Amino acid sequence: MSIRLGNVPTIVVSSPEAAELFLKIHDVVFASRPKLQFADYVSYGNKGLAFAPYGSYWRTVRKWRTLQLLSSSKVELFESIRRREVESLVDWIKRAAASGQVVDISAKAVELMENIMYRMIIGRSKDDKFDLKPLIQESLRLSGHFNIADYVSFLAPLDLQLVHCFEWELPDGMLPSDLSMSEKLGLTAPRAKHLLAIPIYHLQD
Repeated sequence: MSIRLGNVPTIVVSSPEAAELFLKIHDVVFASRPKLQFADYVSYGNKGLAFAPYGSYWRTVRKWRTLQLLSSSKVELFESIRRREVESLVDWIKRAAASGQVVDISAKAVELMENIMYRMIIGRSKDDKFDLKPLIQESLRLSGHFNIADYVSFLAPLDLQLVHCFEWELPDGMLPSDLSMSEKLGLTAPRAKHLLAIPIYHLQD
């Protein structure tokens, strides 16, 4: 069955035979995710692995991910990071045991994985001033929201759902030429300079 969601033609797969056509015979044709306005902004024009359309670019990015993060040599390279984080957790549990404190094992296991990923990808541990988890959770929440511009594209410039209700200005004394996207070489590749900007809410009361 074929329907239209706004300007987007959509096919409803309602039988095993049709599912085989989409998922096996013509899987390459339908391998890409739908193009969403949210993904266009958060992944630099659909450049991220999760939202990039299937093709040579996506295969290259997947190859880089495997080589830089998931290869056997990289896993062994990060072994010291994993060991330090596990030792830190064990020491914390020892102190909790000594004081008779109740421990949320599930929360501490999640925190352990977060700390390991922070150190592997960004090169530092999270703290009260540096915690990406709320930002990631908010991004995931926003990604699931209905956006009319995804289905009626000519309404996107009107910003009916306030997707673009912020503008950004540079701090006093900073020039556009001062902005840098260069990276520092090392175990990870953090930005050489922090990106600073002032958010301006342009829908004033």
